[in-house]
Amino acid sequence: MNHSLRFVILLAACAFLAPAHNPVLAVNAVRGAELSYQALGGRKYLVTLKMYNFCSDQTVPTSYDVVEKSACGTKGHTLVLRSSRLISQTCPGACHYCKPGTCKNITLQEHVYTGTAVLLNNSCCERRIFIKFKMGRVTGTIDKDLYIDCMVNTCLARPNNSARFNLPPMVVLKPKKSHLVSFGAFDPDADTLAYALKASLEDSNKVFSYNTKWKLNAATGVCGLPYAKYWGWLKLQVSDIRDGQVVGYATREVEYYGIGTNAKNTIPWVTGIDSSTSFKADFCVGAQNCFTLYANDSNANDSVSLLCGDSIPGLQFLTSPYQKESAVVCWKPSPSDTINHTYHLTVRALDNACTQRAYSDAAYVLHLYHATLRPTYSIDSCGTVSFYPRLRVAAGDPKKIGIRWYGDDGLKSDKALTTKRYSASGKHTFYVEAYHKVTGCIMALDSGVVDLRHTVWVGLPADTTVCKNNPVRLAAHKARGFGSLSFKWSKGSSTADTLLTSFSQAESVTVVVTDQIGCAASATAQVSVFASPTFGPLADSLVCPLADTLYLQTTPTGGAWSGHLVTGAMYLPTPLQANSIQQVTYHYTDSHACTTAQPYQVQVYTLPQAHAGPDLATCQTRGQIALAATTRGLWLPAHGLIDSTLHTDSFAPGKYLFVYKNTSALGCTNTDTLAVTIYAGPTVSIAMADSACAGNSLILQAVPAGGQWLVNQLSHLGTSYFIEPKASGPLHLFYRYADSLGCRDSAAQTVQVLAAPGAAIVTSDTGLCINAKRLALRAGPLGGAWLGKGLLLDGTRSWFYPEKADTGRHLLLWAITGPNGCQGRDTLSIEVWPQPEAGFTYRAKNFQWPITMAFADGSTGRPTTWHWQFTAAPGDTSKRRNPNFTFAKDHGQRVALYVGNRHGCADTATQKLDFETVVGQSPFTQGHMAGYEIWQQAGSLYVGPKGQTATVHAQLFTVQGKWLAAAHATPNGTAQFDVSHLPKGIYLLRLHRDGVFETATVLIK
Repeated sequence: MNHSLRFVILLAACAFLAPAHNPVLAVNAVRGAELSYQALGGRKYLVTLKMYNFCSDQTVPTSYDVVEKSACGTKGHTLVLRSSRLISQTCPGACHYCKPGTCKNITLQEHVYTGTAVLLNNSCCERRIFIKFKMGRVTGTIDKDLYIDCMVNTCLARPNNSARFNLPPMVVLKPKKSHLVSFGAFDPDADTLAYALKASLEDSNKVFSYNTKWKLNAATGVCGLPYAKYWGWLKLQVSDIRDGQVVGYATREVEYYGIGTNAKNTIPWVTGIDSSTSFKADFCVGAQNCFTLYANDSNANDSVSLLCGDSIPGLQFLTSPYQKESAVVCWKPSPSDTINHTYHLTVRALDNACTQRAYSDAAYVLHLYHATLRPTYSIDSCGTVSFYPRLRVAAGDPKKIGIRWYGDDGLKSDKALTTKRYSASGKHTFYVEAYHKVTGCIMALDSGVVDLRHTVWVGLPADTTVCKNNPVRLAAHKARGFGSLSFKWSKGSSTADTLLTSFSQAESVTVVVTDQIGCAASATAQVSVFASPTFGPLADSLVCPLADTLYLQTTPTGGAWSGHLVTGAMYLPTPLQANSIQQVTYHYTDSHACTTAQPYQVQVYTLPQAHAGPDLATCQTRGQIALAATTRGLWLPAHGLIDSTLHTDSFAPGKYLFVYKNTSALGCTNTDTLAVTIYAGPTVSIAMADSACAGNSLILQAVPAGGQWLVNQLSHLGTSYFIEPKASGPLHLFYRYADSLGCRDSAAQTVQVLAAPGAAIVTSDTGLCINAKRLALRAGPLGGAWLGKGLLLDGTRSWFYPEKADTGRHLLLWAITGPNGCQGRDTLSIEVWPQPEAGFTYRAKNFQWPITMAFADGSTGRPTTWHWQFTAAPGDTSKRRNPNFTFAKDHGQRVALYVGNRHGCADTATQKLDFETVVGQSPFTQGHMAGYEIWQQAGSLYVGPKGQTATVHAQLFTVQGKWLAAAHATPNGTAQFDVSHLPKGIYLLRLHRDGVFETATVLIK
């Protein structure tokens, strides 16, 4: 096109075009670019520039300049495009081999720059926008200018979006494999798109297929730094055609490169501990251990850095900055670190000369060891001691922990279980320690003392005389030996140092004592025996229970008696000992202080039975009652008792006792008592008024309560207390009462029933919602009054208000009083139904527009019908109780819920949806992170501590888990993320502190 207006976007790499104020961008950082526009109407256009740059250590410009030019020679003003957001962190499909067997993503950033251009009003319709900058290969730098441009026909343009490419900035060709790659574009206005290949491929291995696809054939390539023939660009153009005319086009150069297996450059690697290839280390709690790591690279002239990738409390990572760095790792763990036995340390070797910042990671395993130790020992024989360690491994492999014994008397051993034979008695000190067999660090140390005594000695009292068959305690004294002692007596079975026994004749007693190491000693004592005294017989050993006292007598005198029911020398039996032989004992002490006990038997006779029968209760008017005893015997004479017959009329009310006696053939006597309670009987009276009103409930009252009523001698009411006489006239009442003893009494009374005036309610029984209007009440005749809840008198009319009565069934009373004081009544039933109260909650089911909201009914009052109105559109409704609805955008929608119950009572609730509150910010809850706050201000997202003093590492991700950025929150500041270039939506914010991770969702607006 000969008539064109150009906007030229210049980068600082091209010094002959770029304005002086543009920021500097490293050459190798630029991986591609794309221009597009959107016609806003009139002469206004929204110009968008996408830049694809490397992520690592590159300076990304904050803005670019666009200069307006046209074929008519007209030059416009300068337009500044500013960075708005970071679209993508990693572009897909890029794989780079820097070391055989490994594959790393080439990490790119997609930055978007936007600005609004007001084009000059002139006759030139065709205007072009250009970008020109230097490009570099995957590795190394070449002098190649990359042109990206787009055209807009301002004469034919209307507000629309231009055609835009939809493809990654790179194409990766794997060795010996053909790739069919689609380079599609899209236009939101659905115009016709035409594709063209504007420049041939720089690689001869290519096949042109059709407008939107090219087939690329990759040959065997190289790894790390590809040769030129496996790298290049192809230039594409897509035209936007409306009504047969080109209204705009966009061009783009796409980079492609090959992947091979023969590397010119290699990824550096890390050797292990102390220059070895071991990738693990052992650490003891309380002891510091250090090891050295080295960076290595086959390319000897490359500069390599070592980076520590894990945070272990207390671990030090010190580097020595040479061409190939080395690092010293030191760690002195504390007991609090034993919560984990295994710790992982990742060290990265970073190639400073590689374009892609090639690196490799080495994973180190740090094993933590911690143990406690307590020694013990045992004596196997005289002078031989066995030593045992009581080892508890809190962390680490027990097989790597050794035990060492040593002492002041030649003890030295590396065995866990060891023995030592001592040649001398006395105290011997020994020591034991647990140590790590590899590092040699001491994890636990303890000591003890062995006290050896090889002499055993035991003694007994001198020869002694004891009483025959009396208990005596013999005790060994001055027992001595090593460890615990065991005793064995020649008499009895005692194994203690004392013996409790008795002797019937003179004999000798020997005790043998043995200590823990088998040494023994013995002692012997001679025991003489005194003779026991003799006793005479017990006089008079027969006695009746409860009747006789037995006096106990025998010879020799001067002793003491013992036994059940013995007091001094007297024995008084009870009925429990009847017809039995009881034992008593006589205790006597002679002149040698020897005590002897002699048992005796006492014969106790049987008492005769005497049962007067169960106690009685009767009325004073009962008359004669025959007393029937269940055994042979006689009633003792008493007032009112004649020949076993009791005359109740001879007694005043009260309680009386009568005695029944029986004597056996042996002369033993027994008695029983009968208690008779005599009551006066009931007295009945009716407590009723002389008159009552017909139609009113009449309470029947009499004393005592619980009797039976007869009304007009026709209806037997039993024990009923309420009647309701319907007609006027006399009412005859009769009341009869009988108590529990069968004593009776009765009373009668006549009540005159008076006529009551008539009363009638006109209003019908009904039901109302609680928020319904008032109900007019009508009844007759005049002169009556309404009673009940919810009533209000307004002038001469009565009204019922449902909200004053509250929900439930209400019974209203209309009452009128006649001249005789009797009252006529009628009732009205009104049920007040509850009014439902509408209410609901909602939550987001996804985290991107369009957002689907889950609505939950929270209404009270038991509604049975629901009607939802989500937007102003007529069809956006639902009759489900808990529906879901999808909103395309946040326009401050108001959602209304209408609820009703089966009685027709209804209510409405309306809420304005707060999408920010719905998706919201999730608070942190883990440990110290619970005090961190999140807020957004002026295009930045902040994470700050709240009264905390520790640094926290923060990372920002998309909801799909794609990493975006990282920052640190320090004790005296906050972590800040630039979110001005991010689209509004939901993101994940992850905090890491003290080995604990927690993730919260945040809404960036």
